[in-house]
Amino acid sequence: MKKLIAIGVYILLTGCYQSSASLIGPAYTLGASGNIYQAGLSYGLNETLEKTTGKSTMENTKILLQKAKKYQNKVEEYKQDTKKKIESIKINSDEFFASVKSNIEKTRGNLLD
Repeated sequence: MKKLIAIGVYILLTGCYQSSASLIGPAYTLGASGNIYQAGLSYGLNETLEKTTGKSTMENTKILLQKAKKYQNKVEEYKQDTKKKIESIKINSDEFFASVKSNIEKTRGNLLD
């Protein structure tokens, strides 16, 4: 039992495991669903993606998540800027209405005199 655990740890801590990492997803799919076609498609897509981009599925996923996070940050910044602009417009509109009201009262006072 100790030898089996030692071999497992050795495989996980060396580069041996990394080369077979692309088989984990399809093996899980095959074990969970029993559908060999789905497992084969999963493996084929992973291999094609890696050969096309030069990056593994996890690396591509990490890049996509980073892009999504940057996009979300930009959206939040835009929301904050928009909120500040709306508040500025409200303040300016209050000043504008106060100015108009003042001018109307002055004009009314001049017309009544």
